[in-house]
Amino acid sequence: MIGENDNLVFPPNASGFFSKGAEIFTKVDWSEFEKHCKLVDAQTDYTLKFLLRRKLEDNHSYHEAIFLTPENKGLFVFVNKFYPFIAISQSLMPLTEELSEKEGLPDNEFINHQELASVFEPVFTVISKEVLTKKLDADDEIASKYVQQLTFHEFAEFAYWEPRIMANILFNKWKK
Repeated sequence: MIGENDNLVFPPNASGFFSKGAEIFTKVDWSEFEKHCKLVDAQTDYTLKFLLRRKLEDNHSYHEAIFLTPENKGLFVFVNKFYPFIAISQSLMPLTEELSEKEGLPDNEFINHQELASVFEPVFTVISKEVLTKKLDADDEIASKYVQQLTFHEFAEFAYWEPRIMANILFNKWKK
């Protein structure tokens, strides 16, 4: 799991914003993500409820998998659509009804989950809660390092969307 002291730098276009006319690409193999999600289902106590694959041109910058824990909480695994970055979050309350992709996710928070991280690594880079929840701050040396390779076009979009934490850059649903 990638933590604050690791050498993580978000590559250009990781936010899902490409300059006008640029070719949209992905370095994420959907079949690998799907395979690893099915491994989680087979090797843990978590039940895979559904996988959601989004088109490259969709506003969401991520795909997701939703699992149900034995305590009936939702466990969400997000993979950035453009680079193999993964975030894990958990619902704050037990789920009382079926989730649907149209309703969106219940209140949740990013977590460090070593058991899940170990299934997805080394094919994917699982990012820690500490990195995902780090505030965007130009005066913070670590935060500045994460975003140093993002494009001017991406920063122009950030001025409009005002991301507050690092996770907002990699896992967003802003209109592209």
